[in-house]
Amino acid sequence: MGRNAVVPNAKFGRLQVLAKLSTTRVQCRCECGKITTVQVDNLATGNSISCGCYRGISNKARAKHGLANNPIYSTWVGMVGRCCSPKDRYYVHYGAVGVKICKRLRESPSGLMKTLGPRPNDRPTLDRYPVHNGNYTCGGCAECRRNGWKKNIRWASHREQMLNRGSTNRVLSAFGRTLALSQWRDLSGIGWMTLYGRIRAGWEPERVVSTPDQNGNCFRPSGRG
Repeated sequence: MGRNAVVPNAKFGRLQVLAKLSTTRVQCRCECGKITTVQVDNLATGNSISCGCYRGISNKARAKHGLANNPIYSTWVGMVGRCCSPKDRYYVHYGAVGVKICKRLRESPSGLMKTLGPRPNDRPTLDRYPVHNGNYTCGGCAECRRNGWKKNIRWASHREQMLNRGSTNRVLSAFGRTLALSQWRDLSGIGWMTLYGRIRAGWEPERVVSTPDQNGNCFRPSGRG
């Protein structure tokens, strides 16, 4: 995201640009209500995503709600990072394409806890569901009610999440079977990302599932060694 994107009303994390003060500085309003002056380059590179309250909010929320060692805290940090911080490696797939987080879920990990409850060991991922490319919404906060947003999150297993991924929910036909990649993963022992990478590289379907990975895992059809 370049300097040209730093214009009035543009949003960078928790900061919204109000006015240009000079060629290098802009005035912004943070979601906490504070008005602050920010360097244009810091917004463009993702070095500034709040007035300084973001770290304080997360640390305070973690301590207040006893989430210091709770896996929900790291899940919440990951969600906020990929949607609000241009420096996050996944931002290009989330915040950059307009994926939003509703107010209750965005403000603290306790909002996530109140909406979904504790994270089950067998469902360790946060999935946008039923709309896989929608926003992270609780369906109950003032912002959700105002926008007509329904609850769109769940705890999910890795398999459930992959089956809900739209364009990456790939189906592969090989050796007389047509199965989702997660099912080929279970049959072959080859990781989902390895299977998907082979498909993107142009491998033939039967080669995708029958070529051993670095651990020797592969699909072995009947009659083959």
